[in-house]
Amino acid sequence: MKNLKVRTKLSMLLAAMIIAMVALVAMSISGMNGIQTSAVSTITESISQDYDDQIRNEVETAISICEMYNQLTQSGMTIEEAKEYSATVIRGIRYGEAGYLWVDTYDGDNVVLLGNDTEGTNRLGAKDSQGFAMVADFIEGAKKNPETGYFNEYYFPKEGETVASPKRAYTKVYEPFQWVIGTGNYIDYIETTTAKHETTLQNKATNIGILSISVGIVLIIIAIVLTVMITRSIVNPLKDTSVWLDEMGGGDFSRHIEPKYENQTDDFGNLMQQLEKTRHSVSKLLKGAKNNSATVNNSSIELAHGAAQTKDNSANITIAVSEIADGATNQAESVQDGVNAIQEILSNVETLNTEVDAADEKATAMAESSDNMQANFEKLKDAMTQSANSLLDVSEKVKAMGDSVEEVQNAVAAINEISSRTNLLSLNASIEAARAGEAGKGFAVVATEIQDLSVQSSQSAQRIGEIMKGLLDSSESAVSTVSQLNEAVSGQQQISDETADAVRDVINMIADVRENFSKAKDAAELTRTKCVDLNDTMSSLSAISEENAASAQETSASMQEVNNTVENISDLSATLENVSNELTALLEVFRVSDL
Repeated sequence: MKNLKVRTKLSMLLAAMIIAMVALVAMSISGMNGIQTSAVSTITESISQDYDDQIRNEVETAISICEMYNQLTQSGMTIEEAKEYSATVIRGIRYGEAGYLWVDTYDGDNVVLLGNDTEGTNRLGAKDSQGFAMVADFIEGAKKNPETGYFNEYYFPKEGETVASPKRAYTKVYEPFQWVIGTGNYIDYIETTTAKHETTLQNKATNIGILSISVGIVLIIIAIVLTVMITRSIVNPLKDTSVWLDEMGGGDFSRHIEPKYENQTDDFGNLMQQLEKTRHSVSKLLKGAKNNSATVNNSSIELAHGAAQTKDNSANITIAVSEIADGATNQAESVQDGVNAIQEILSNVETLNTEVDAADEKATAMAESSDNMQANFEKLKDAMTQSANSLLDVSEKVKAMGDSVEEVQNAVAAINEISSRTNLLSLNASIEAARAGEAGKGFAVVATEIQDLSVQSSQSAQRIGEIMKGLLDSSESAVSTVSQLNEAVSGQQQISDETADAVRDVINMIADVRENFSKAKDAAELTRTKCVDLNDTMSSLSAISEENAASAQETSASMQEVNNTVENISDLSATLENVSNELTALLEVFRVSDL
């Protein structure tokens, strides 16, 4: 990661965000498909269970009627009368659109079947449209399961139709009368009802999936646009800064700041403006140094020419004072060598200062860029925090929906209780109507209708309860999915925090580097100061040597003093010319613009 460019790091972050968003959308769609499958299965099971409970309850009601009349045999009623009264009541029971009950003996003799001609005949050999001996199976299955009763399925055409449709029946024995009591009805409506619910759920799941994908695409586009904008705002100024610093590092100080940065007030604008000030100052210094170098070079040439003329005029006197002059000259040359060495050290120190200043400027630019990057990461963290808060709000709303579903389930339980009581009252009314004989037939019809209404109310309440249970399960699944989304966003927040910590570490390291540059600059400045002091001392020694030579010449002859002076001036002018030529050559490397 340390060797990657800023553009590459931001691209990697964008890719991670896109992958996370795609994963979240896929999880959402997968969750909705699971909810749809579960809901369809629940609805199918609910409808089937409602049907089984309905026909079982009807048979249990008929058995209760038989039990009631059987108990009356203990009060003087004969068993045959009890059977007759029970058959009469059961024959009049209806439920649903076309629901009715039948009664057969263990031998297959029909006792009750809508009051038609089949009553009194033996149905043991009756078969459905596929050759299944359904009545024999009713009786055998009920006898084998006296406590729980017996469910079976067979095929029989509906009234007015020739194609057989599936029916499901429930039978149970009533041992005291040696009866098998049963009922059943067509169940093809279950498949139709389930298909309608499945289509509705599938349409809703499709709409939610499309919405999730659309939101995900919009978020990805927004993330890409923001990343491109941020990358350009960071990389382009860094590239311009790097190119400009490379040019100045190579000695080219002629290019001015680009116009687009002159009025820019952000960190990169301030950096460019400070670099422009530095370039202007260095250019001014280099121009002054070039002009002064040329002046010194001209002066050294003129001085050398004058010294040569003087040297020619004093040639005759030089021999006489050669021994003293040689000593003074050697001393002056040694001092001059020391001065030259110190000048070279000063030149190297100045070069060191220039390099340290350039490195410090680059470190400053890196620090400012890192500060800008840290601010961008803070904005990204704020956006992720907002996403987490939104997910929490969704979770709370789904939980509130679950609470509402529980309230509906409580209401359904109350409806079931009322329906059960109504059914019991209608049963008692039927019993009383049966006792009243012909006078109670009208009342029996009303009691039967009330019973049908109570059964329908119970069935509807049970269906609502099952649907509400499915909704409650779905809401719990949705809460779990939102929790997973929240965990994914928390993981992204942690990655962002770690990245921000890494940026802060980089900023701290840059600060340490700048501090070390400052120390190095201070040390170099101290060295330069010491060299200047030493140069002054050596200059003083040079003056002393000249004074010694002058004293020696005064003891010999005034012309010898002049000759020594001329020799020293000649040597100094030559050295000065060499130094000015070297300085000019060094300054030619730099290019500066007009100030």
